[in-house]
Amino acid sequence: MRVFTMEEALRYAAATSTPPHELAGISRKKWGRLKASLHLVPGRDLYRCLAWAGGDLMVAPREDWHDIIRDAHLTRDPDRGHVEHRSLKQTFLAVKARFQTRRSRGGINYDECELYCQSCVCYGALDRAVMEARVHEDGAPATAPVVAAEAAAA
Repeated sequence: MRVFTMEEALRYAAATSTPPHELAGISRKKWGRLKASLHLVPGRDLYRCLAWAGGDLMVAPREDWHDIIRDAHLTRDPDRGHVEHRSLKQTFLAVKARFQTRRSRGGINYDECELYCQSCVCYGALDRAVMEARVHEDGAPATAPVVAAEAAAA
């Protein structure tokens, strides 16, 4: 059975009489437990208002994770007009401050943040700088361009 994104499920459920637990791809029993464990937090954006009972960390739809991680990774300085990149740890802590990060609760996990940071241009520059510093410490500067090129290609 196909599992729908949130927007598709809402449109499909409104157009048909299919029970929502079937659209979500879970049993009726698990659907009931989820409904009892989740609550809406008023005053938040659409799709950002769902949280687990007993907390206010948002549960974000998987299709929004990339944008959320990007916003946490990039910090904009309005005074100087440029963008700074956070480290992987800083990025994950920024995500963790607002969003659910426990895998068992459907949260944005550390691995997703790591994948995003590895694909960012800043990560490659940092990786190359670390590799060049290691090569210079070993006393073999002739291999630095080769190692840096391999790190950039990976």
